[in-house]
Amino acid sequence: MNVNREIYNKNYTEESLRFKPTTTYDTWRIRLGLSLIEKYGTGKDVLDLCCGTGSYLIPMLGRVKSAVGVDFSSNMLNGFRKNLGGHLPPNLTLLEADVRSLPLVDRCFDFVFSYTSLYHVPNVELVIREIERVLRHGGYAAVELGNLHSLNTLVCNVQHEDNGWAKPFHISYRKMRQYLRDVGLDICQSRTSQVFPMYGAPRRLLYLYPLLSPVWKKIMGIQIGEKVLDEWISGSWPLRYLAFRHLFLVRKK
Repeated sequence: MNVNREIYNKNYTEESLRFKPTTTYDTWRIRLGLSLIEKYGTGKDVLDLCCGTGSYLIPMLGRVKSAVGVDFSSNMLNGFRKNLGGHLPPNLTLLEADVRSLPLVDRCFDFVFSYTSLYHVPNVELVIREIERVLRHGGYAAVELGNLHSLNTLVCNVQHEDNGWAKPFHISYRKMRQYLRDVGLDICQSRTSQVFPMYGAPRRLLYLYPLLSPVWKKIMGIQIGEKVLDEWISGSWPLRYLAFRHLFLVRKK
């Protein structure tokens, strides 16, 4: 049993997880996630793993053929229904389930995505196996994973211990790529970001505030070509091995 299920049911609310972009960096992150759903999910059967309160799926419901949202937290799914006014559209199904063992048949989705969540799931390799299983041949998945060897891991562990945040289950960058390839998913693209956490310092880590300050968002959100500055820096060698967020676009052969 994932300890985070109880944490999400007790310590998180729909309001606390609502998108509240205050910088160009925040807006960039949201647009990136939505653009992948639009490109690979329009007119298709789509699965949102760890769907939470529907921040990414709800805006896309008018574009997809059908959608399933899965989350282990009844609290989050209630928030999802609330955000839809209590009525689910006919092309949407919500399931309370463990994403490591999905109650879904093989090869039933064209596009699977999971953002900002899988680094709270232990044994994430089991989730990746499930993604491969439910994807149709030629289907795509957008999977965001969190790097163990990052400054963010230190912050998340302290926030979990001191303030009841979700417990992190991060893995190394090498393992991310290994797990995807082990199940036969081809990596088409990867985007790396967040070499600095950028959401402030817990009391125990105030000495690291210069590296953790949200002020970095103003700098890292500067657009340079097709990427923001954060991606150029975080994706460089060797910083990609130390940056936290790794968003992989993969395809099932």
